[in-house]
Amino acid sequence: MSSVLGLLFSGIGFLATLPVIFEALVYDTPAGWGSFMCALLVFAGVQLLTIGLVGEYVGRMYLTTNRRPQFVVREVAQSDRPSARS
Repeated sequence: MSSVLGLLFSGIGFLATLPVIFEALVYDTPAGWGSFMCALLVFAGVQLLTIGLVGEYVGRMYLTTNRRPQFVVREVAQSDRPSARS
């Protein structure tokens, strides 16, 4: 979930840089405000993405060390045709 939110926030950060740059150029904003906001928006998303990737790695390592399957087969579908292995 953190990885998806990180990608989403990074994308929003990249898109939000356009209005921030426009506002910094057109209106009287404090010096450095535009670049600071752009960097903050993008890097906050990148941090969430990184935390999500580390979480996925740690979770898979936990499942591997406990010898638990990473997935469960819910249902097995069988066909009416004879199998080719016979």
